[in-house]
Amino acid sequence: MVDHQCDNCGHEFSERELQELGKLFPEIPDLLQRIEPGGIVPSGECPNCKSLCYPMDNRFVPKAFETALSDIVREYDERDEMSADLRQLLEDARELLKLQQ
Repeated sequence: MVDHQCDNCGHEFSERELQELGKLFPEIPDLLQRIEPGGIVPSGECPNCKSLCYPMDNRFVPKAFETALSDIVREYDERDEMSADLRQLLEDARELLKLQQ
């Protein structure tokens, strides 16, 4: 079953393919630098062109998302220096996590 599609080249992937390649969310290199506050969260990275992949039916596993987002916030909260954009992304992530509770 095809679950994800690259936003750039259009290649389609199953969740298993992305997971086996280590390209399934949250294993996306430089994720926080590649997304914008309020944007759609990607489901993975295309192994062909390195662009972001998104769920084809716009579904996502909320618990996996919540866990990954918590891990990202925890990791970046320990940093003293960060850009204003990254600081805003972390604040948005905290708000999303509050809504999940």
